[in-house]
This record gives sequence, C-alpha cells and structure tokens, in this order.
Amino acid sequence: MPQIRFLLILAVCLQGLAVGAQSAVPGAQAGPFPELAAPSAAPVQAIALQYDSVLAKYQPYTEQAVASWPDANATVQRIGGWRAYAKEIQAPASALPEPGAKP
Repeated sequence: MPQIRFLLILAVCLQGLAVGAQSAVPGAQAGPFPELAAPSAAPVQAIALQYDSVLAKYQPYTEQAVASWPDANATVQRIGGWRAYAKEIQAPASALPEPGAKP
C-alpha cells in the first residue's frame, strides 16, 4: 500500500512539473526543441547547391583489338620481357608513357 501511495504522489508531481514547464514561456509550444517550433523573424536565404554526378564522365567499355599471341610475345621480348613491366610499375608517374601510346 505505501508503494502505491508513493507512485501516485510521484505521478501527480511529475504531471505538475510538465504543466508548469509548458506554461513557463507564453506562446511556446511544448516539445524537446521549442526553438524549432516557432519560425524565426528573419528570412533565411537558401544556399544554391551544385550536384556533380560521378557518372557524368563515365566511359562505357569498348572492345580492344586482339593481337595475335606470337606478335604479343615478340613485343614483350623486344621491350625486355617481364622486367620492363616491373620497371614501368616502379617508375614515377611523370616517366610513364601516355595511355594509348605505342611502345
């Protein structure tokens, strides 16, 4: 019985606090963010946003001409074999040939 009486008193006190908080500021709306409830007096300028799609510069896959494997092997042998490709990977970006340049 004492627990029920305590809970009843607690509920009445909490309700009184809630009503007091609502009427503390005249014209304010109840809620956790009262500054969002009332619009501000000064107009707000909208910021112009620019959207750049990542797909704007997309280039679809295009088939490349397939060379014969004996010609490809001859090209690799002429330029120095696999070591030439290893040097190409270790070279700085400025020393690399342009894409599409012929060896």
